[in-house]
Amino acid sequence: MMKLLFLTATLFAVTLGASMTFQTQSGTIPTPHAAGGLAIVNGVMVKAFGFLECFDGSLCDFVFDPAVYERVLDDPTGEWIKYTPEGNNQPLARAYPFFETDETDGTVVVYGGVVYNARFTVNQVFGDMWKYSPDTHHWRRVVQRNVGPGARIGAWGAIRNGVMYTFGGMTFENYNYVSHNDVWQFDFKTNLWTLLDADDLSLQTVSTYKPSVRYISKVELMGNQLLVFQGNWNPTILGEQVDDFWSFDLVNKSWTGIPIPANLRSHVHGASIVYGDNLIHVGGDVNDDVNECKVNEISGGQNPVDEVHVWNRLTGWRTYVQVANAYKGKRVAYANHGPFLYLHGGFDFKCAEEFCENGKRCFNPRTSYPIWNQYLYRFDVREIL
Repeated sequence: MMKLLFLTATLFAVTLGASMTFQTQSGTIPTPHAAGGLAIVNGVMVKAFGFLECFDGSLCDFVFDPAVYERVLDDPTGEWIKYTPEGNNQPLARAYPFFETDETDGTVVVYGGVVYNARFTVNQVFGDMWKYSPDTHHWRRVVQRNVGPGARIGAWGAIRNGVMYTFGGMTFENYNYVSHNDVWQFDFKTNLWTLLDADDLSLQTVSTYKPSVRYISKVELMGNQLLVFQGNWNPTILGEQVDDFWSFDLVNKSWTGIPIPANLRSHVHGASIVYGDNLIHVGGDVNDDVNECKVNEISGGQNPVDEVHVWNRLTGWRTYVQVANAYKGKRVAYANHGPFLYLHGGFDFKCAEEFCENGKRCFNPRTSYPIWNQYLYRFDVREIL
């Protein structure tokens, strides 16, 4: 049986004075790509990877960005500097990589990711691992000394004390996507992988003892708990998102299911931060088969939101917290620095006001388009706690 050890509450919360703010930007501002990475290392913001997404494979294709952009966090001018490393000693451009800070050596860790085209006839999934230093503006490849999860898309997680934790992700096997639900750790001192919890590929949609298979979940560390919030089961036009919430105990190697309020819809492609005993989730794409905008792309409907939700491990949920100027969009790059959550890139979506079968909104490339975000948002989450 699934253990339910956490309290839950369903509330509509209004927080007076809470607001997200735009940060000053100058210089070579990063292109507003989707599904890239953002990290903060020793006071330097680093952004890399992602792609400009195309929503009709008969008209256009995806464009990937191989450059790295840096911005000193407390620089009042907000100047971004673009670095384009030369030679072969750098990772190829990609989307959906693991992209997190390793504070032990002041680097950004990149693992996995994918390059594919708008028709999904080209799929290159990566299993390589790299570290980027803002001090030298160079990459170095991390040697993996044993077999780990291998090539993965959206196997996201966290790093603490030189140890990286990942959950799930998706592989591309025999021309098919396969989602996973295993937990791995990688120790940068030994360069060795350790399997903490094995795959159970029979758990395709619903599970009672651990998360079902998925990728691009929000994965955060809170104490010795690895939190796994929602995610996508399969990248198809069916919009197969999962709407559950789990905690993996890194000491006891056991899963606990955390109840979700009935009014909290399933999200993917948003941002999250752990601050104290709180998990805060911002934005993302909500599964809504009636109201989402159907597009000519395998990944399905578009329905970005500006929702903010808070879970506290002692008191449970506060849903739909009201925040002025809240980020609205999906596939956003995000990073935290203390209580501050930074968001850049991603997109909202302008859907044509027309309908197709069963009353669903449909995509017309002449009148519908992504609204790309090139602003840098900052959110002090203490304002809602």
